[in-house]
Amino acid sequence: MKISVIVPIYNAEDYLLKSISAISCQTYKNLEIILIDDGSTDGTLKICQEFAQKDDRIKVYTQKNKGVASARNKGISVATGDYIAFVDSDDVISFDMYEILVDLINTTGSQIVGCHYSKFQKKPGFTRDEKYKIYNVEEGIRALLKEEISSFLWDKLFYKKLFDNLKFKNGIIYEDFDLLYKLLMKTNNITITSSILYGYYQRPGSYVHSNDEEKVLNYIEVYQRRYNYLNKFFPNLKEEIDASLIVSVFIVFRNIVLSRNIKLLNNSKINSEYEKLKELVKTTPYEFSCLKKILIKILCLNRYLFYFISKVFYKVKGDM
Repeated sequence: MKISVIVPIYNAEDYLLKSISAISCQTYKNLEIILIDDGSTDGTLKICQEFAQKDDRIKVYTQKNKGVASARNKGISVATGDYIAFVDSDDVISFDMYEILVDLINTTGSQIVGCHYSKFQKKPGFTRDEKYKIYNVEEGIRALLKEEISSFLWDKLFYKKLFDNLKFKNGIIYEDFDLLYKLLMKTNNITITSSILYGYYQRPGSYVHSNDEEKVLNYIEVYQRRYNYLNKFFPNLKEEIDASLIVSVFIVFRNIVLSRNIKLLNNSKINSEYEKLKELVKTTPYEFSCLKKILIKILCLNRYLFYFISKVFYKVKGDM
């Protein structure tokens, strides 16, 4: 079984060494490592080419800067593996991640298998666990809505044929969120191991500087599309779908806090989502952490009060 590992890269010269090394040193050797340089202006391309000279499994492609979605689409189009994996250029993976996931495929026959991930700034916290859970399609969608399965692609392996007639939408930022539920609906089942095998790097200050108006509005577009799509196909999951919308609207306002852009609270589209949130909270049962419930109550009471309270909380505790 051959795995095509797709790495979209843009100006990542400070992180590439660890990231590509972690892939090339996997205990599972039947890999095709596809590096897509998305118009980098630093030394990224040179680093990629140096790796390719040392490992004939590594293939380097370049394109004008078009964004992660386009780079991933390019990677899928040239991939020759049976399964597809994604790694972000500043993240790392456990040395045995793909060996463990391939074993899960062989054991369960799943077309999508995944693991858990840890956020890190200095060192990722990898763990091993023999436990795993198999979900059918509806169970998988429910687990995705309840965040038991992450909306990311990079902590999973996908049967390549699942991407037939499916592409990442160019020009959007939350491309994982926009595609994963569609992939789940094309598969037989999904298996998730309890092991933590993927390290998601948190650049210091990245949240504060990466939630501008375009990204916030883009996120609204993506979750609205998922909401409408799933309501059409899974009427039995209405409560879970509505609860996931509450979470999504909450994330919009959290990101406004992180952006430090209070003017976004006056945006008409965001105000529309705010009114939707207040109605949903009245009618939808939901199970959130105590802290999140308190913050949502404050948000529904007054979005400006939420902004100032959350800003203080973020300053003390970091990302919520």
